Amino acid sequence: STCEMLYFMLHPSDRISCMSLLLGIISDSAYFKSASSRTFEAVASLLERSGLSYSQIASLAAAPETLDERVESLRSCQSVTADRMGQCIVATAMAKSHEAHFADALVHLGADISFVGCAGEEARISARMRESLRGRVRLDRIMFEVGKVLGGSGSGHELAAGATGGRENLRAALGICVKLAEQQLLATERSRIKRIEW
Repeated sequence: STCEMLYFMLHPSDRISCMSLLLGIISDSAYFKSASSRTFEAVASLLERSGLSYSQIASLAAAPETLDERVESLRSCQSVTADRMGQCIVATAMAKSHEAHFADALVHLGADISFVGCAGEEARISARMRESLRGRVRLDRIMFEVGKVLGGSGSGHELAAGATGGRENLRAALGICVKLAEQQLLATERSRIKRIEW
C-alpha cells in the first residue's frame, strides 16, 4: 500500500503521522486481507511509535454503517439469486443504492462471490469475493470486461472491484459477471452449476 511505502521511506515518529499511516494501511489492506509480513512489520512499529493499541486504531478506522445502508441492504435481500458452482456460491442482486455495502454483506452472509447492480443515473456493479478464492477468480478482470458491456469502464482489485456504464445492459451485465466467474472457477474445479432454490 502507499501508506506502507511511506512508512518505510519516512519512518515517522510523531503521533499524528503514525496514526494517519496506520489508518491508511488498515484501509488499503482491507483490514489485513491483502497484507504481507512487511505490512505487519510497519504496523507493529507504527503502533509502538503512536502509543496506541490496535483496538484503538481499529475503532477509528471502522466506519459505522448508516441507517440508509442497513435499510437498503435489507430491502435488497428480496432480489438475491444464488448459484452453486461446485463448492462455491455466487450471489447476484439489485439494489437501489449502497451496492458496494450490500455486496460486502452478501459475502458475510455466506456467498463466496457477490455481484450487486444498481441502476442510478448510470449503472453500477460492485463485486466482492472471499479471500479463500484468491488466485482462482479475478474480480478486477471480470469487471474490466463487464465495464465494456455496460459501455463504460471497470476496474478494481482481485477481491473487490466495480464497473459503471449505461443502464440499458445492467441485468445482462450481471449475468455475464456470473458466467465469467463460472469460467474462472471451472478452470480450476470441474463441477456442475446448480441453482439454489429458496
